[in-house]
Amino acid sequence: MRVLFMFILSAWLLSATAQQKQEPFAGWPGEQLIGTWAMPVKGGKLCEEWRMQDDHTMLGKSYKVSGTDTTLLETVTLTKEGNAIFYIPTAIGQNHNQSVRFKLSSFSGQAYIFENQAHDFPKRIVYEFTGNNTMHAYVDDGTPQKRQEFNYKRVIQ
Repeated sequence: MRVLFMFILSAWLLSATAQQKQEPFAGWPGEQLIGTWAMPVKGGKLCEEWRMQDDHTMLGKSYKVSGTDTTLLETVTLTKEGNAIFYIPTAIGQNHNQSVRFKLSSFSGQAYIFENQAHDFPKRIVYEFTGNNTMHAYVDDGTPQKRQEFNYKRVIQ
């Protein structure tokens, strides 16, 4: 009887451990986003860099390169808090240099939509991975009439 009890207890503990190890970051772009992405713009190129800080936080930055000059445009924290994922940019010279939180509202494995309907612009930030090394991103107010588009290629992984 004691052996049967120990077997059942062990099976229950293994089952509970396996359930805890399920994907904790449903909707986490992770490996897809890591690296440096660039696109040509007038007078230079626009870049985004992403790296993992720890198991639940990624750090990013956006900057423009013109010749030998580099201008930081924003820093971003992508983080998991409880059961939610937040995209938290701090745009240089906007919003009094304060961060704005956008919550992940939808994901498909290839597209990630972050929203903050209370923010003036943008209300949505969207990343769509169109290939292993290509990414289409855009910000908008929820309509196609007011949209800024970005077509990046990964330059460093």
